[in-house]
Amino acid sequence: MADTGTTLPNLTGAYDVRAKFDPRSGVWTLRRLVCPPNGDPKWVALFESGTGPYGRPVIFEEGRAVAEAAAEEARRSLMINLDPERLNESGASSQSLKISKAVVSRKRLDEEEDMMRSEAIKRHAATPRIPVEALVIDPNSQIYREEIITKTREMPYLRTMMVGTFGSRAVVLSKDGVSWGRPWRRFSAHDASVAVRAEISEGFGFGPRLNWSTTKAEIRRVLLPRANELLKLASVKRLLDEALAAGKRALVIGSFVFWYEAEGQVGWVVKALGSSKASDAGDTVWEAGKIVSKNHGRIVVLPYVKENGEHVSGYTKNAAGDGPALPRHPAHYVEIPFDRLEGDAMIKLMGELPYE
Repeated sequence: MADTGTTLPNLTGAYDVRAKFDPRSGVWTLRRLVCPPNGDPKWVALFESGTGPYGRPVIFEEGRAVAEAAAEEARRSLMINLDPERLNESGASSQSLKISKAVVSRKRLDEEEDMMRSEAIKRHAATPRIPVEALVIDPNSQIYREEIITKTREMPYLRTMMVGTFGSRAVVLSKDGVSWGRPWRRFSAHDASVAVRAEISEGFGFGPRLNWSTTKAEIRRVLLPRANELLKLASVKRLLDEALAAGKRALVIGSFVFWYEAEGQVGWVVKALGSSKASDAGDTVWEAGKIVSKNHGRIVVLPYVKENGEHVSGYTKNAAGDGPALPRHPAHYVEIPFDRLEGDAMIKLMGELPYE
């Protein structure tokens, strides 16, 4: 078991390090980003020094905070690997875009899922909890009783749950939130991932075994009206006023874009963040630049860079099934400079909104 005081493993050839929860074992691990010559970047396990590629992975039973602190410590020592001049010298400049995409994409996905989990829990704040004495836990799952009780108090919507500690993990299921037990078969790594995703998906009424990308797209749609409520907050109004004063007419926060529509004196509205198929869907590196809006589409695609290095301007469009977006008159095409808030800004902002 590693801690932040431990000498970090050899990171030669790595471009980034991140903390990742392993649902199957119940511990946090470190993953390093590597990029073989003429290959695609991939995240692989980080092993303790001296144990080789098949040795003991770096793990943290202490929890997320300790693992992320260790990842940050390792990341500081890797900044030199991402220096453009060094990449050019090593002949890796053609891979630098792929590396950047892998780093940024993983960060965005983690932030978005944190926000979705937070919202799932909050939207069930008033959901009645099953009384502890009413819970029925099968004999084979009694060792997890306290954890089942804790999770049903925090997430009363759960029907699929990953419980236990390192070396003693299990998936427990319930049809009604009252009776809990383990399935007859041994759980797989996929089952463990499904159980962790249930903390998000079941909070929005979606089955945890549905396609994860499709489920998250539906959750973004569900959250769009909630994001619109942010426009009522004084703190958000101030944030948007500052952005407009700085010449920014689009502010990206999480999965949403706060968009200033000057035509018709509409003011600030909320649009969904989207992508172009040509931009590798979720792996685009957003460049500082402008969005050229030729229509009133509700989806915003930010500027991106193709694999060949070509820079593509951002644009607006409608989602599939929406029909064509209402076009703007050519005289009313607009160029929109944008900015993005980093970190858990959306979680904090959404947290300011009370649920009915």
